[in-house]
Amino acid sequence: MTDLNISVIEGRLTSDVGEKDFGYITTGSAKLTIHIACNKSIKKGEEWVDETSFFDVTVWGKTAENLKSKIVKGASVRVAG
Repeated sequence: MTDLNISVIEGRLTSDVGEKDFGYITTGSAKLTIHIACNKSIKKGEEWVDETSFFDVTVWGKTAENLKSKIVKGASVRVAG
């Protein structure tokens, strides 16, 4: 059996939907790119330091069309895939 992996990203959207973020490919399928920032705290020596990771996630089809109007900078999101 093939190993299956699931990744979950939780964070906040870093921007609203821009011109480059939403469109249709040649087959007519919608494509939406969202930008997510995730913070985590790491202890370095005696201090806790925040580190931020940034992810670009592509959403396809009807889901992309439905989400387009709901994408607002700062909104909390969770992506699993």
